[in-house]
Amino acid sequence: MKDFKSEMFIKKVLNFIVIMMVSIFASSSVCGYKYVEKTQTSKTANINKQSAFAESEQTVVDADRDYYAVYRIENAEELVFLSASEIAVGDQYISADNKLYIVEESDKKTKTAKARYIEDVKMPVYNIAKKENQVKEISSNSSTAYAETGKIVGVYHTHNDECYDYADGTDSIYGKGGIHDVGKKFVGNLQNLGIKVLYDESLHLPHNSGAYTRSQATAQSLLNQG
Repeated sequence: MKDFKSEMFIKKVLNFIVIMMVSIFASSSVCGYKYVEKTQTSKTANINKQSAFAESEQTVVDADRDYYAVYRIENAEELVFLSASEIAVGDQYISADNKLYIVEESDKKTKTAKARYIEDVKMPVYNIAKKENQVKEISSNSSTAYAETGKIVGVYHTHNDECYDYADGTDSIYGKGGIHDVGKKFVGNLQNLGIKVLYDESLHLPHNSGAYTRSQATAQSLLNQG
């Protein structure tokens, strides 16, 4: 009888152990599945986030905005630069890595433009120390010395509309802005030093990078007079 009870007890223990092992295995399988599922979900979420981020990065330029986006004409997806000023055909732009672009297309409605790469530009080396010494030397001379040189100074404005908030109440006036008042004062000071000045107040509107090109005719006119 004792042997029979012992045998029954051992069978129950073995059954219990088997049941526990099956439960543990099933539990770990479920956990493993949930972990894999969670990991996959997490990866999918990250991919979706990255995709959404990339999409938002792309649409930052394409969304409704008050500035121009200029793309390379050879590659419509390559952004060259952004500009708060109106972009016109013929405008030139030199990038931070000294590449010259010229605008060939401009759409005022969508505020987009296309520019063509022209060439790499070699920028001049500016010697600050030399310029400072020249200014000191000039400052030490008298107005008579200026008059004796017979040289003429030409003054003109590339961006005529520029103003000063504290004096004009705005930063821009379509026409002769506050910068012309500064020009007149500057010209007067030069003339007081005995320097002959040719002052040209021709307008080169609108206010954009093309004003530099439009003002070249004014600069050439001053050179011809001098």
